[in-house]
Amino acid sequence: YYLPDVVGLQEVSGSGWALMEEELGDIYEFAGQKTPNGEFSYTGLMYNRNTVELLEQENVLYSVGNQRIRLMSWGLFRHRESGQQFIVMSTHWDIVRENRETDAIEMTAKVNELAEQYGCPIVTTGDFNTLESTPYFKKYLSDTAQTEARYAAAEIGFALDEDVIDHITSTTGLEPLFFKLLQTPQTLAASDHNPIWAD
Repeated sequence: YYLPDVVGLQEVSGSGWALMEEELGDIYEFAGQKTPNGEFSYTGLMYNRNTVELLEQENVLYSVGNQRIRLMSWGLFRHRESGQQFIVMSTHWDIVRENRETDAIEMTAKVNELAEQYGCPIVTTGDFNTLESTPYFKKYLSDTAQTEARYAAAEIGFALDEDVIDHITSTTGLEPLFFKLLQTPQTLAASDHNPIWAD
């Protein structure tokens, strides 16, 4: 229904990747399915081949935690209609607080490196496993000059009135127009998280 241009994915097993390719492969292509050492990655991206073109992609491992799950998967995209380029990063921070703090530092460095290298807007998506009120998440936002779509969007659809651990953020240069948490019987059956969507 929403047909997003790019989707950040977390906790996708090998069979999950195969199922999504079977069900969605007529519209979507997939990136980041393997870790640098060739194992299936649980974090990646899918993108609408009709609206965007993938120019570059990389999976970057965090230095701590299970590296099939705890990583950054980013892609440089070109919007086919406008020609504008942008980066989307999907991540899944660690469940252990000390590791999460390390993840925050390493992701901050990577986002800033990509911003300097490509000079285009960056969107980050993920299961950050941390509430938005935590100091290291706030520091991540401030040190990467990002805002959270859940609050910055011009229009907010359904959203929870509580601290959450799943986030969509964007750097200066992108104006969040709409944000919504997608909660349906299908999403509740598919995962222990509900998808979040931003325009």
